[in-house]
Amino acid sequence: MHILRSKTLRAAGGLVLAAHLAGFDDGTRAVAPANGAQGASALHAPADVYGIVNLVPSQALVAHINASGQAAFEYIGLDYNAHVGFFDGQRVIHPITPSNTVSFLGALNDRGELAFVSRYVSPDDPWSTNLQPYRWSAARGLARLPSLGAAGDSWIPAINNNGIVVGASYTGSDPATGRGVRWSAANRLTVLPRPPGFDLSYAFDINERNVNVGSVTDAGGINHAARWDSANRPTVLGTLGGVRGAIAMYNNERGDIAGMLDGGTPDARAFLWSPSRGVATPGPNAVVVGLNEAGEIAGRIVSPDGASRAFLYSRARGLVDLHPASLAVSEINSLNDAGVSVGVAWASQGERRAYRWSRTGAAVDLNTRLLNPPAGL
Repeated sequence: MHILRSKTLRAAGGLVLAAHLAGFDDGTRAVAPANGAQGASALHAPADVYGIVNLVPSQALVAHINASGQAAFEYIGLDYNAHVGFFDGQRVIHPITPSNTVSFLGALNDRGELAFVSRYVSPDDPWSTNLQPYRWSAARGLARLPSLGAAGDSWIPAINNNGIVVGASYTGSDPATGRGVRWSAANRLTVLPRPPGFDLSYAFDINERNVNVGSVTDAGGINHAARWDSANRPTVLGTLGGVRGAIAMYNNERGDIAGMLDGGTPDARAFLWSPSRGVATPGPNAVVVGLNEAGEIAGRIVSPDGASRAFLYSRARGLVDLHPASLAVSEINSLNDAGVSVGVAWASQGERRAYRWSRTGAAVDLNTRLLNPPAGL
């Protein structure tokens, strides 16, 4: 796995392939790279140039980058298990020892706090233990978070800059025992209340006002988008026009919510919901991967043959097709508040490149912006 770093993007500290893109500009100024040894050639380099930092010599599955230039990532180790690493700008740290553990990345905030789940792997019975929730930071070290039951897993998708973690915890192996939960900055566990008539619940995201979103499931097994305010009071938004339900996955500071309608079906589609404007959707077969503070959502549209095309959508501008015309597939991994998104695109023969798209749809192949690229890249 590599991280691409540019002082042009210093507000974010870098750009990670398959990354969570933090808030930074569109990168149009000439810059010196992070590596001082490359300074001489940088004087003659074009604008918007990146240097490379090698993180792990293996496949990365998930990555997040924050506004402090730190990165967290999940990768496959030499033991063929998933592990979580943290890059502080200088070195890679493992929040929990990779030996005899398997770990899955949850989220990273701008304070360098990392939330993830992990379990001990016994040589005799690799599935004998459950996924337990953890918090880690360089300042506070590792802390195991409480869960609802030793026999059930926990899952963590988000942490905000106040240190509040959200996700789900299970009391047993049955998926129906899952409950949406919050962990406070002091590691106190709270089960998110469910209105009468709803059972399974899940929390997907939390904003800086401590409002989180997710879903609750009714007696008929239909998911309803839900929101919990800073006092944990629930509001069920309903199915939002989805015949088979709705799941709220992202929310921003101004109250916009993005998610999926009819998830898991051929006609699944992304949605954008606003308190005073209701639901809007970019159309069928659209998958959302991010929502920014400007009320824009990014994602991919999946064609009948399974190929994906990157898109940006807002109420003001409608659907902006970001797909590079010469390539076969494109996918966005994350979106920032300036409407800049990052992801990958590849040709039909399989060559894959990292891409960045501006709000206007202008695409940049990041391989063309590397300073002193390694041979064979």
